Amino acid sequence: MSFKDFLSKFFGRSETFLLPASSSEIGPYEEDFERAIRFTKSCGFKEAPVSWLGKDFLKEDNFLEAVVNLSKVDDFSKSACQCLKWCHYFVPYFESHFGCRVMVTIGQLWHEEDKVYSPTWDELKRWCAEGFRPDNYREGRTGFNLHSWLTLESGEIIDLTFFSTLAKIYPDLYGKVRGGVVFGREPNVIPKYRYFPMAVGQNFVQAIADKTDIQVLANNPSELEVISAGYYVMQ
Repeated sequence: MSFKDFLSKFFGRSETFLLPASSSEIGPYEEDFERAIRFTKSCGFKEAPVSWLGKDFLKEDNFLEAVVNLSKVDDFSKSACQCLKWCHYFVPYFESHFGCRVMVTIGQLWHEEDKVYSPTWDELKRWCAEGFRPDNYREGRTGFNLHSWLTLESGEIIDLTFFSTLAKIYPDLYGKVRGGVVFGREPNVIPKYRYFPMAVGQNFVQAIADKTDIQVLANNPSELEVISAGYYVMQ
């Protein structure tokens, strides 16, 4: 924990949330995740601290097959451009299988020194307060600028959607990875990619959905396949 984080936590000083200016400024994942929890709480949401578990859940053979059997959803290729919806939907199934806390995580995704998704703290605060709006689109984009994935209480990451999104946007280059699910520990989930967590939890995601005019989340498998809008689009 940095000295600034120490002061904020123990003396009640308002924390200044900073973004990495380069991939080298992305810190250890657990520390960045704890900061994301503090940011989430600063937005008015209750999110319990994490007690990091010294276990590698994702080394289990066939865990994804077990979750598929629980969820009755077996085609992850349909997750393209729907990261928030799919992550939110699958939380209870992964928690049921692993028996640990699993948290939707929203943040930035970097490829080397390029930001693939780069939401700001102000954008996240606005989205949880107001929901997604067409006038929130950035110039030159066709959707909202965010990525989401799952974080286990072990610090491990599961990304359900990024490969399918790549395959949809660049089929000639990445068509073969359609439907792929990637997982592991940061910074080794995907070679040359970095995950920077910024906001955490079902309550944060539900607040965005409740304040958005169109359906953002899914209540059943058939709704997972419906793309309401192109919210999650790469730069």
